[in-house]
Amino acid sequence: MAAGLWGGALALAAYERHAVPDAADALPAADDPLPVVAVVPARDEARGVGACVASLLAQRPPLRGVVLVDDGSTDGTAEAARAAGRGDPRLRVVPAGPLPAGWVGKPWACWRGVREAGDAEWLLFSDADVVHAPDAVARTLGLARREGRGGATLVPRVRTGTRVERWVLPAAVVAIGTFVAPGPLARHPRSPVAIAAGGFILIERGLYGRVGGHRGQAGHMVDDVALALRVKCAGGLLVPALGHGLVSLRMYHGARELWRGWRKNASFAHPGGPGKALAGAALVTLMTLAPWVAAARGATRRRGAMLRWGLLGIGAQAGLQRMAAPAVPTPVRDAATLPVGMLVLSAAAVQGAVDRLTGRGAVWRGRRYPAAR
Repeated sequence: MAAGLWGGALALAAYERHAVPDAADALPAADDPLPVVAVVPARDEARGVGACVASLLAQRPPLRGVVLVDDGSTDGTAEAARAAGRGDPRLRVVPAGPLPAGWVGKPWACWRGVREAGDAEWLLFSDADVVHAPDAVARTLGLARREGRGGATLVPRVRTGTRVERWVLPAAVVAIGTFVAPGPLARHPRSPVAIAAGGFILIERGLYGRVGGHRGQAGHMVDDVALALRVKCAGGLLVPALGHGLVSLRMYHGARELWRGWRKNASFAHPGGPGKALAGAALVTLMTLAPWVAAARGATRRRGAMLRWGLLGIGAQAGLQRMAAPAVPTPVRDAATLPVGMLVLSAAAVQGAVDRLTGRGAVWRGRRYPAAR
């Protein structure tokens, strides 16, 4: 069963390579300026916000504006953003203000930013650590208009700097594409599955308003998926597209940041609450280890069939790790590390589910959210 699952996942990943459009191939929109305002929520993002803001202001054709929402930062995020703007009048740095009851910080900052975006026809939500190629927005807007579903979201290239990042983040790509939101289901109009990459979401302003904007997901910890689902329920789609050549970021710096991030994401991204998150983590752990156990037992007990099935499963896992390389570049020597990443993600999901079951809730960017969904 495990060998079949991993073999099927490898076949699905190979299919998705051809089924998912690459935004870099889209004909760029020629509007000058682009009818887009970028909203960038930021809390303690001084480390990367300057590169993000500079890359948005360097878009060609230019954006109508960039709104940086400083959500109570204490590390000089607002000052770094203004410095990167170099006096460009299109940049506005605004405070998020007090966090209202029932809201999670990022949805609140996005909602606050939209209120400052004027009457722009399109809204771009970008994380503060994302760096955009000069034609990223124009090409994505061209893609969104061509698809005619009201929006698009780009899968970025994720940079890594430590061994744990190289081992875990490809596994996250595989887990999302296999267990959380398989591409064919995410694209099918009648499927309840939806996905979006929160680092880059472009959405038509009218559609955003019809689904209630971020106010409709005020208490959602994984707000990008919540927005994608509501857009899909309204008959639209945040069309998933490859953005490896257009947008990039480093999600986490080291093991501690990575653990905190996936402790939050791996539990809340799973539909059905913490109980199902625990069950999902157990299933992923079982399916991850089964081929390795089978191969070891088959070798020691001279059971050829068991050994062959185990090796097939291990080979499929290695193939999946390499299939994730365009999104998370890693050396070939890391091909066998997918099980390590899967086990770390499962452990993070368990810890996150326990946090929810005990009433502690998630902690992110110095805030605790006991009632988050």
